[in-house]
Amino acid sequence: MRIAFVLSTCVSVVGAIFFLACSDDNKATGSDAGSSSSTSSSSGSSSGSINTDCFHNAGPSAKRGRNGCIICPTDMKSGRVVQNVARTDVTGAADWDNVNGALVPDENQVASVTITDGQESAELRITDFGFQFPPKADIWGIIVELKRRTETDAGNHQTADVDVLIDGKKTTYKQDLADFYWPHVLCDGGYCTHAYGQEVDTWGADIFAPDFTKASFGTKLTVRKSAGTGPLKALVDSLRVQVWFADNVDEKQCSR
Repeated sequence: MRIAFVLSTCVSVVGAIFFLACSDDNKATGSDAGSSSSTSSSSGSSSGSINTDCFHNAGPSAKRGRNGCIICPTDMKSGRVVQNVARTDVTGAADWDNVNGALVPDENQVASVTITDGQESAELRITDFGFQFPPKADIWGIIVELKRRTETDAGNHQTADVDVLIDGKKTTYKQDLADFYWPHVLCDGGYCTHAYGQEVDTWGADIFAPDFTKASFGTKLTVRKSAGTGPLKALVDSLRVQVWFADNVDEKQCSR
């Protein structure tokens, strides 16, 4: 049984190209980037197929995790089902429009929600990602990639909650820090990208490969407007997921 953990320090490996990632379960991680985010680089194909011998044939995207394990990423994948889900924890949550616009990066088609000071949005929920893994895959981390901006600068929008949805398991959601706001300008000609989670970060849950192959696996997003002068529109170009794993073809060399 694996126990989810938080790494508070980074360990560098002299002379190697791999590194051990750090994570913090309760804070947003990653940084804004242009249309080509570092988390978007991955092995595999858009169909969900992956290198079935990650441990011995690590590509340029692979990294070194705990105990010397080589961990590899899936594609940064889009889900196939998207919904606006009403909130039960807050009142007056605003609904998302054109939710299909959040499935894939395409700046001509985006999901949007208009909220005013102190208001939050409904859930933007995406499921059915179609992940595939080798038979002995051991899951090490989840990254949720958000491409977003606000329509104008008339106030401050923040991510109130980004979480992953796993049947029967409670995860630890992530949110933006108090002084971190959505940009209203483009980054390098595209929607700004922010990543939540790390290569070694199981979001507070004990997770396994079959959790991700179910159609019910997903991710969700809510946003809030914390200050400003009235209504402001938030725009989401895409909300995608990448999973990092070790292919335990040799369990004596690669285990937790």
